[in-house]
Amino acid sequence: MANTKLKFRKLAAAPTSGMTAGEVIFCTGDHTIYVATSDTAKQAFYGGNVKNVTSTDGKLIFSFMDGTKNLEVDFSDMNSTLATLTNSVSDLQGRVDILVGNQLVEGKDIHFTTGEEATVDNPQNAINVSLDKDITVMGVTVGNLTNGSKLLKGKSLSEILQQILMKTIDAKVGAYPSVTLTATGISNGQRVEVGANVTATLSYTYIDGKFVGAESAYSYNQVAGCTKGAVKYYCNGSEITSPHKPSLTEDAFQYKCTAAYSASTNTPKKNDGTNSAVKIAAGTATSNIITIYARYPIYTNGVTSSISDTTAPTVTATADSTKLPLVDNGTQFGVAFAAMTTSTGYRLLLHDGKKITSAKALNGLTGKYDIDVTSKFVKGSSVSKAVGTGSSTYNVWEYKATEGANRVVFTIGNE
Repeated sequence: MANTKLKFRKLAAAPTSGMTAGEVIFCTGDHTIYVATSDTAKQAFYGGNVKNVTSTDGKLIFSFMDGTKNLEVDFSDMNSTLATLTNSVSDLQGRVDILVGNQLVEGKDIHFTTGEEATVDNPQNAINVSLDKDITVMGVTVGNLTNGSKLLKGKSLSEILQQILMKTIDAKVGAYPSVTLTATGISNGQRVEVGANVTATLSYTYIDGKFVGAESAYSYNQVAGCTKGAVKYYCNGSEITSPHKPSLTEDAFQYKCTAAYSASTNTPKKNDGTNSAVKIAAGTATSNIITIYARYPIYTNGVTSSISDTTAPTVTATADSTKLPLVDNGTQFGVAFAAMTTSTGYRLLLHDGKKITSAKALNGLTGKYDIDVTSKFVKGSSVSKAVGTGSSTYNVWEYKATEGANRVVFTIGNE
């Protein structure tokens, strides 16, 4: 049978067939070095930083994009090659393992000496060259190998090339375990009436943590294996159960949940396939917050109006029965009033303890709310109005004069 020599090719694109096991291929398109393992299979050993690979007299010369000194690998003299890397190797011996089909056949000891190339009978066989003794790197830094690094007995040529040409990238925590709170019966930012009958039904979604590559060049994603523990619900800091019926006084009600989780049980990998020491410790995840606001309703004898509406209103007065949208203290809201009569002016009914802090009427000449009528609204009689499922005391604030129909923008606050 003919002998198979370790060979090198430089191609624009990585081949998918027609390869010879053991040959080195440099792809100029993606700057990646491959080693063929069969006619149709190959393994990428290094990518991205290799500028060019040339072959001269049985030597491969690697040049790099970042200015790193050229690396010369003499495949005709492996003894000299590893001596270049370690400054200490002599009489290197390897072993050839021969694959016939799927069966491993005992190989033969071979020596790499000056002027010779490694050969093996049967061109269909794959070869695996390995060290017959430990080697300590001395005086050089090549890839991941530095002064004092150990190349242990049995390490294959492919593993050595991987250490030379592939930067080791660790994993890192890409995300810690998390929990998301959802609710039915309420919505975040919702305004509800004081004393209303509200039921919040709570649920959660737990998401495990994950590990990713510590650098963008290492595309990696592995779930952490943090087991979910106890989940607890809270309203304004007090632990509750779901469903929950809050006692709605004038306040904000904040819902959240927590989920305990165990330490990670999955071990992440570095880009060279070795185990990483990165872990996630046991802990507790806290959810998003869902907030509702309980507010007293506001009554009027007018109707709701947009604070940007500058048209003349056409309004029919009501018997203080219009309930305006719920608003916070200091938030502007608009009311359109019918023309005043001899007995009734512009009326705003506020819960006892509230007052008008600003009232600006629409100026028909300027088209702006620039007529300050705050002082015109005078606190008068007290009445009982519906609030939530009950009733409460309200004060009537009224502006009496001979004004026609108009719009007013208000803000309210606490007395």
